[in-house]
Amino acid sequence: MQVGEIFNWKDFPYQYNGDIKSRYFIYMGKTHFSIEQALAYLYTTTGRLEYYKKGRERSNNSYLLFKRGEYCFKNDCILDFDIGLHEIKLSSIEGNGNIEILDRLEEEKIAEIYGYIRKSSIAKVIKVDIHSSLNLGGITGLRKP
Repeated sequence: MQVGEIFNWKDFPYQYNGDIKSRYFIYMGKTHFSIEQALAYLYTTTGRLEYYKKGRERSNNSYLLFKRGEYCFKNDCILDFDIGLHEIKLSSIEGNGNIEILDRLEEEKIAEIYGYIRKSSIAKVIKVDIHSSLNLGGITGLRKP
């Protein structure tokens, strides 16, 4: 898988609430510094735009809106940088028949997303790992976290 690829994972089994449903993800790379099994960094989108309206529970989150028809998205959706990161064993996605790659972001959009990641509340070690993945994937010249 290449950084910036957008894919649909049919029957995604690792929902925070335990439900099993299909989800869109953006692949942002994999761990490079871990001595354990490699993990993929996946950001998921949500169609629950109402949570981001002024005064609602996610209104202060850092996010990026994708409009319907932008890339492969069939509806408006949000990429939330405060709660949208999943760290999944790389072996769970490689060769997975429930995963269909749909599109790939341009380098400029990946760099924009990385800018949000740099400012997000995720751990610095993850930010450094994502930066490294982007560099190895040919997305260079980005500021280190």
